[in-house]
Amino acid sequence: MLKYNHWFWDFDGTLYDTYPRIVRAFQKALQQKKIDLPDEEVFIRVKQKLGTAAASVADGKYAQELMDLYHHYAEDEGEETLQPYPGLEEALTFINHHGGRHYLYTHRGISGPNAMQRDGLWDLFTDGVTSADGFPSKPAPDALQYLMKKHHLHPADCVMVGDRPIDLDAGTNAGMDHILFDADMAYAQYPAQYRFTSFAQMLNALETEEL
Repeated sequence: MLKYNHWFWDFDGTLYDTYPRIVRAFQKALQQKKIDLPDEEVFIRVKQKLGTAAASVADGKYAQELMDLYHHYAEDEGEETLQPYPGLEEALTFINHHGGRHYLYTHRGISGPNAMQRDGLWDLFTDGVTSADGFPSKPAPDALQYLMKKHHLHPADCVMVGDRPIDLDAGTNAGMDHILFDADMAYAQYPAQYRFTSFAQMLNALETEEL
């Protein structure tokens, strides 16, 4: 029996391993501005939030220009570099087969659902919210509250899964529990209710009814 019946998922860094492509695109934007930073530092900055990363690097002077350059180079990456984490389909399917439902909540646009459709994963989801829906950014709970109201869900039956504090804080602000998917061990100090570094580890917890 599942502890939670309704699972809300972030996309980047949670369902799909997209940070390598994000770092590459951000590095190209930085190079255009003659800024030299190691990949490790760029990863730490963009992992927090892209807009915050651009503002901190640009010192508030050309943050929007950096973001525009980033989006240009991100388009060049192509959808083939959007790849799911190993074991994702198995974990999602297990939850579905035990009565659970999935919902997407991402700051990414339609490219997220498109990649999931390509990989045969979108049919496992009941609904989702992307940037195209215009909700305030995480950690604001508005998008999660919208989905819960739309599907008549109680927060106690719901859990938010994400790879960053803003994902989990959005869940907390919506009254639901949270799970940290920390494949890169970037937030070892965050007081997560549950923490997994792989979907194999998560699936084991589901199979042994620890989750």
